[in-house]
Order: sequence, then structure tokens, then C-alpha cells
Amino acid sequence: MALFSFRKRKEKYEHFVNKAFKYDKPSSRDIAIAIMKEAVQQPFPVKEIASGYFYLGILYEEQQKLDLAASHYEKAFQLVADEDIPYDSGYKRAIRVFIKNGDKEQRKRLMG
Repeated sequence: MALFSFRKRKEKYEHFVNKAFKYDKPSSRDIAIAIMKEAVQQPFPVKEIASGYFYLGILYEEQQKLDLAASHYEKAFQLVADEDIPYDSGYKRAIRVFIKNGDKEQRKRLMG
């Protein structure tokens, strides 16, 4: 039995988030976005992938790219549409982006 494995270690979702968070500053936010784009392509559980899309929405919102923010929030909500997820204050953030972006239908779906 070998003491070490030379296979590439699987990264966990938290590793991607922690790495992206280090770059979540105005001057390096594009790096954080690239990291999270890679994260949502990994074979993680659906709730983690949805969380990654939500974080991407936040990153794009911080860059004032409201169309991209809204589309990533939408992807996150679509992924967990059938899940039992308690209300979170982060939803308010997404709703504000939908309002600013003029997406009344999405706002109604989230609020009602």
C-alpha cells in the first residue's frame, strides 16, 4: 500500500470560493470571475453550483455589469427552483439587480 497518491487531488467548492475571494477587489475582480467560472463547471452538487452562479452575479454586479449579474442570478435560481432553500438576504440583492435591469417577470417570480 502506497503512502502517497500521485493522482491529482480533487478540489472542493470551498477552495474555489476562498481563492476567488482573495481576488474580489476592483483591480483583480476579473481573476475572481475566472476562478468562479471554472468552479461552476466542476461536478459539484447542484446547490454549490448554484451558489457559484450567485457569487458570479455578485462579482458582475460589483463591476456594474447588470445584464451579466442578472443572468447569473437567474441561472442560480433555476438550478435550485425545486429545492427547499430558506430565504436569504442575498435574494434582496438579486431582486435589486432585476429591478435596475428592468426584469419585472423575474422579480415577480422571486417575490411571489
